[in-house]
Amino acid sequence: MAKTVNRKKHIIKWSIIMAVIAAVVIAVNCVAMSPTFYGIITMAFGGARYETTGGGDVDAEYYTSAYDSHDAAIAGTEATIIPEAVTEGVVLLENDDDLLPLAASAGSKAKISLFGYDSINIVVGGTGSGQSVGKVDMKSALESDNFEVNPDVWNASAENADDYSRGAVDVVYNTADFHLDEFPSSIYAGAESSYASYDTAVYMIGRAGGEAFDLPREMNEWEGDAGRHYLELTSEEESLLSYICGKFDKVVVIINTAGNMFETGRIETILDNAARGNTDFESATMFVAGMGSTGANGLGDVLSGAVSPSGRMTDTWLRDITADPSYVNSGDFRYSDLDNVSYVEYEEGIYVGYRYYETMDAIKNDGGAWYDSAVAYPFGYGLSYTTFTQTMSDITADDEAETISFDVTVTNTGESAGKEVVQIYSAPPYSAGGTEKAEKVLLDFAKTDTLDGGASATIKFTIPVEELASYDYKTEKAYVLDAGEYTISAGKNAHEDFDAKTVELDKKVYSGENKRASDSVAATNRFDDMNEYMEKATEPLTRADGFAGGVSAPESGRKLPVYESEYCDMPLSEMLVSKSPEADYTYDASVWSGSDMTFGEDGELELIQLRGKAYDDPMWDDLLDQVTEREAQLLIGTGGYKTQKVDSISKPATKDPDGPAGFTSFMDASIKGSSIPAATLIACTWNKDIAERLGEAIGEEGLAGGYSGWYAPATNMHRYALGGRNFEYYSEDPVLAGHMTTYVVQGAASRGVYSYIKHFALNEQETNRKTNNNVATWADEQAIREIYLKPFEMCVKNARMELKYLEESTDAEGNTTYTKATKEMRACTAVMSSYNRIGALWAGARYGLMTLTLRDEWGFEGMVITDYFSTEPQNMTQMLRTGNDLALTTIAANVPMATAEDKAVARNAVHNILYTVVNSNAMNGYSFGVRQVELMPVWAILMITISAVIGAAWLAWAVILVLDATGKTHIVYIMADGPADKKKDADGHGDN
Repeated sequence: MAKTVNRKKHIIKWSIIMAVIAAVVIAVNCVAMSPTFYGIITMAFGGARYETTGGGDVDAEYYTSAYDSHDAAIAGTEATIIPEAVTEGVVLLENDDDLLPLAASAGSKAKISLFGYDSINIVVGGTGSGQSVGKVDMKSALESDNFEVNPDVWNASAENADDYSRGAVDVVYNTADFHLDEFPSSIYAGAESSYASYDTAVYMIGRAGGEAFDLPREMNEWEGDAGRHYLELTSEEESLLSYICGKFDKVVVIINTAGNMFETGRIETILDNAARGNTDFESATMFVAGMGSTGANGLGDVLSGAVSPSGRMTDTWLRDITADPSYVNSGDFRYSDLDNVSYVEYEEGIYVGYRYYETMDAIKNDGGAWYDSAVAYPFGYGLSYTTFTQTMSDITADDEAETISFDVTVTNTGESAGKEVVQIYSAPPYSAGGTEKAEKVLLDFAKTDTLDGGASATIKFTIPVEELASYDYKTEKAYVLDAGEYTISAGKNAHEDFDAKTVELDKKVYSGENKRASDSVAATNRFDDMNEYMEKATEPLTRADGFAGGVSAPESGRKLPVYESEYCDMPLSEMLVSKSPEADYTYDASVWSGSDMTFGEDGELELIQLRGKAYDDPMWDDLLDQVTEREAQLLIGTGGYKTQKVDSISKPATKDPDGPAGFTSFMDASIKGSSIPAATLIACTWNKDIAERLGEAIGEEGLAGGYSGWYAPATNMHRYALGGRNFEYYSEDPVLAGHMTTYVVQGAASRGVYSYIKHFALNEQETNRKTNNNVATWADEQAIREIYLKPFEMCVKNARMELKYLEESTDAEGNTTYTKATKEMRACTAVMSSYNRIGALWAGARYGLMTLTLRDEWGFEGMVITDYFSTEPQNMTQMLRTGNDLALTTIAANVPMATAEDKAVARNAVHNILYTVVNSNAMNGYSFGVRQVELMPVWAILMITISAVIGAAWLAWAVILVLDATGKTHIVYIMADGPADKKKDADGHGDN
């Protein structure tokens, strides 16, 4: 039976509902279409869409992809260079009784039993901006490489995986979980009958890493073993490895960290004990860093012997990482008299990694006793399935070219084919009390092609003498090459030499007009406030006293050191908390002139006409005059994962995704790409060609996917073993890192992708990186230059690309023609500054770094972007006045234009951004007259459609109400609790 409801109440109720819906729709549209959220929503739902119009018959294809689609480019990377990089980056640590390679029997595959939680959850990389995604599991990878994996063991692991976990870091939600569960041996009890058939055990031990958190020093905080840190075996892992060694005569241990070193002492003890109790026992140990999406396919090639291992260590692996000088000066330290102001002091100076251990070994001079007790595996260490010798020619010094040259002949003295790494080290002359010098310093390296047994290859090295100089910040305030005998060696690793020669060199002071050949202007002190702090407030490690002073952690309750500064314009206590927009409190704040700047002038120049032009070409001034103030503000202030289009000069918008693992983004759903191996693994190849080809692969994916910029590579140092983002960084050594960075950037640039090398600079720990006032990082200038800036410097100066551009010419009749031309130019045109403070100043607002060093000394031309522009020390005026150009934010940051100085620095930033973009693949297909038109994103079309439907319904409702009010129609409401089959009269009363 139907019951009648009061018509007036229903009209009021539905009118309110319709009004609320209308209000919500209007509000949602206003918010979604606002400049603040439009870009964020677009990124989250498929990204921006564009099309180009105009142009003519001009051939403006500057880059040609080898692939016909984005997916094909990704597949190409995953099928070729990623697995190949892993085959060359696997480091063989131990191979007792030549257990490896695991050769297959005639007519059958090699049978193995794969153990451990990490065997079914291999570490392909880390998390955060360097997020990696695996596409190949270990079983599938090995079975494609002539192995048969024990199904009983594999199934036991897979069936129990959900009951155990390995934690991870989530940078978006700022959470971390470092649990290290491992399977108990009991889950494999049902598989023991299969061990005889699958008689080689492979045990995988994995460790993760991620942005925002360093790795735990104490695992009992994560329900682990008290007194143990994250980078050593847990008691559960010890138990499982002991079980495996008791059941198998052949055991292979694979250490698979994201990129950090690992303490192997407990592994060695278990394997040694097994060998003592079983004369048939054989074992091998390997290290492989994050393998990327398909790198597991390459690991099997090394295990099977299809490829001989040729990877080498990028770090010194220690027996006790807590004894390293960096350990006590890493972590969460805060000045007790300031409110949450954190700091870290690099007291070890230049003595990072092997530089410390090789120098201490020379000081001890005890036959290696101390060294062997401290070092498990030296920097540069790695075994092969064959053996090699290396012999050096005499050294030739060219005084005019200021170089030294020599050859190294490599001979494969074994039977198996393989590649060999040639490592060139310098041992400089040192005098007590003089400039600090390490006993050994890597100068260069090379990798041979595959050499058959008995074959040889000769590699020629030419090294600039300036590379042998040290930075003297105390006396000369310049790079100095001391006179004396330099020993140049071809090293098996940092600790052992194949051969060595000496060369006598005269003293050179690279100052004033006598600059280093690689510099634009001579380097001189740019960080005197840092030097002053380290001398007055710390006790740095020094070779002068034989390292007797050691290093020590800051005392509990330590206050900010107080001293009268010769270099700072305000007290440290004020600098550390000041939000003043002045440039750099240690140098002249009036960086840019305040002359009037022109914006928005009518003109016909287009950005494409500046492609290939010099940075200081006069045409730039005319082009910049056309850019409006508003365009400049949007370009500078909204640089998150893109650069904005600038219609006045026909600049297209660009997509510039994260990150070190390849094109990834947790912000933009449209971004996709392969996951390349971790930077540590790339460096473990010690192969410049592999690095360049990985860069080329990134470039191909960028070209096919429409990406012009790449927030990578990251080239900070492995200063601290527990560094959370060590997987993103190459090495403890700046020269190895510098070459890897250079060749990756060069490869990407060959396809028009500009790489934002990051994090500039001294960003070696995650703790307090963007919390607690952004950690104030203190170091002396020698360490800053020789260790932490060196990889950036090498890339800026050495990376090269061939640029195609159009040369414009006009004949006597006024006809314009365009001819394609090429030129060589620097390939590094983008840098990302870091969150942390360098001393008391945010890194992105330090003029001595951003302008005096990067641009003036090194000759950098291009743009510098901030790390994510959100935390307190970051200040727009401050950053622009010091040489930082672009704010990494998706919500438009305020770019002031109130003063002449504001306009001057904004114009300078626009120039830097445009210079980078015009010489990239963003201009592919662009000639004069081509325009980029932005299409409405799909989400906006859908929202407008839904809004239109709701609007139409609201309008229909309004019409009905009007008609009802005028008596032209009547609305009858029935709340049905049964069939509504009774007709109602005009007053709403039905028949009863």
